[in-house]
Amino acid sequence: MKVLLIQLHHGDREINFFPLGLAYIAGALLDVGCDVELIDLQMEKTAHSQASLTERIKAMNVELIGITAYSTQFAHFKEVVDICKACHADVPVVVGGPLATYSAMQVLTGTNADICVKSEGDITIQRLVKSLDNLKDVKGITYRENGRIINNGEAVYVDDLDSIGFPPYHLFDMEKYFEGQGLYGDAPTKKTMSIVTSRGCPYSCNFCSMTFKNVRRRSVENVVKEIQFFKDKYGVDSIAFIDELVISSKKRGYEICGALAKLNIKWGCQGRVNICDKELLRAMKASGCTYVGFGVESGSQKILDAMNKKVKVEQSREAVSNAVETGLFVVVQMIFGYPGEDDTTINETVDYFKRLNYYPPYPGSPANVSLITPLPGSALYDNCVKDGTITDEIEWLNGLGQGYYPGAPLLVNFTGWDDDTLIKKKFELEETLYRNYKAYVRRHPSVFLKKGIDEALRLVSRSIIYARANGAQKTVAKILGHFPARFKFNKEYAELQRSIEKKH
Repeated sequence: MKVLLIQLHHGDREINFFPLGLAYIAGALLDVGCDVELIDLQMEKTAHSQASLTERIKAMNVELIGITAYSTQFAHFKEVVDICKACHADVPVVVGGPLATYSAMQVLTGTNADICVKSEGDITIQRLVKSLDNLKDVKGITYRENGRIINNGEAVYVDDLDSIGFPPYHLFDMEKYFEGQGLYGDAPTKKTMSIVTSRGCPYSCNFCSMTFKNVRRRSVENVVKEIQFFKDKYGVDSIAFIDELVISSKKRGYEICGALAKLNIKWGCQGRVNICDKELLRAMKASGCTYVGFGVESGSQKILDAMNKKVKVEQSREAVSNAVETGLFVVVQMIFGYPGEDDTTINETVDYFKRLNYYPPYPGSPANVSLITPLPGSALYDNCVKDGTITDEIEWLNGLGQGYYPGAPLLVNFTGWDDDTLIKKKFELEETLYRNYKAYVRRHPSVFLKKGIDEALRLVSRSIIYARANGAQKTVAKILGHFPARFKFNKEYAELQRSIEKKH
């Protein structure tokens, strides 16, 4: 069977992250004898070239089309499905990823897609292609048949992740995924690759939408084997672990650090504040780690408890402080406007960063603060559907198309403020964090000098590497694009104030 797999364009993501999910599905299909073709619209940046995409798909002689999609890609997904059906009306279109997992009914009633593969698809897709004419016994799918929508229950998971072969990297133009990438931190890298060491997360934060329901981990030996493959085959010198949570326990953390220390690579990952103590952070740094991400979310214990984060503010403060002291670049993720947010919780968050003398993500640009957006699959989203906050789920999915990262529009207001006031308070929080950090730097000029020199050296080194891969013109444009963030923030804040004044 000839299968076309499509990775959609994600408007709020600039970096060409390797499409691991799609690649694993490609490997599963190859294992059962399918011929696989690939289109990665994110890497090609051709999301709006519908005529070109139509021409390409029409020229392909395929028997099945698979598309992976996030919930935030619903509108774009619908467009691509229509293109596929216009080219091959009788070819089934299968969707996987979070959109299919948590919004199967909306996908099958609101688009022309035929089948949703829910959650993990490695086993499901193999069974699907073998039983395409009779889907009733294929677990893990929801599909349309004779005007009815049929749900076949939960997916069958792969118990031993080591049993899954490495993705078929030979199908991809790998060099394009290395262009312009790199790690946060003080060491420039030439080629960075994204991999996962596990599937799932042992925690259940109320705002989080997780594709997998349980946690399974690859053996450290299996992970090392794949990294060594990248070093030997492509000259990769850094790894970005993109698991939901790599350092899921201290034991696992030390095992990973011990293995990576022998590989002479740089790496970064997502950690958790109640796990990453000073000793573990030092082990991470010593083994080549350059950055760690922490879901701090808020400086208010009231908000953290409402989120079901299962951490204390003091644990969060200590983890960030220890990571900075260790010499790691810390990526702090923040959420604003969660149910219960008020002036007191904002002040607690301001005080949190004052005590840290740290600014997320780094001096000179707006803080990494996201407006809370309920995503399908999260407890917060389910509550919104139950209490009537979300009444039309297809309309909600269409609204998610602009993303949920910093700068995304407000979709729901859980606070006691009106929408304008909520947005204004978010800007004011970001501005306050920035001003407080600047005041700290003025009192401690050596901090500014050291950070300024480190940042300048890092920018020069990474610019040279980027220029070798992309040319001088693109490099200059990227460098210039690094600076306007602060000016854009000030402009947006001024425009918001003018807008509010006109209304009142």
